[in-house]
Amino acid sequence: QGVSYEALLISHETLKSVLRILEGVEVTPEALALDLFEKEGPGGKFIGYRHTLKWYLREHVPPELFDKDVWQKWEEMGRKDIVDRAHDKVEEILDTHHVDPLPRHVLDEIHAYQKDYRKQVEKGKLVPGV
Repeated sequence: QGVSYEALLISHETLKSVLRILEGVEVTPEALALDLFEKEGPGGKFIGYRHTLKWYLREHVPPELFDKDVWQKWEEMGRKDIVDRAHDKVEEILDTHHVDPLPRHVLDEIHAYQKDYRKQVEKGKLVPGV
């Protein structure tokens, strides 16, 4: 059996977006910026307001792997597809991630559990894998 770390990262990114969508959208006068709509009117320019930035950052899930650049920029950046970007991210994680060892008392508890499990299997009280 094998595992694709790239597929895991792509699934993670997809699920982040799905979970954000499932949270729903806040529908309040503040969230909808009704006061700005009254001030700017239809077709107004809302991009320069702090309110727009605040709610964009709050509501938007920025992609790490999905590329939303225009075609020309994508070509200039090496034409990497999502699997290529996921692979680069996997390599970065594997090269830089450090896991602290488990504390001694936790290792001792695991070993005691394993020892007890083996004894119960030997006595016929447990069947391995069941």
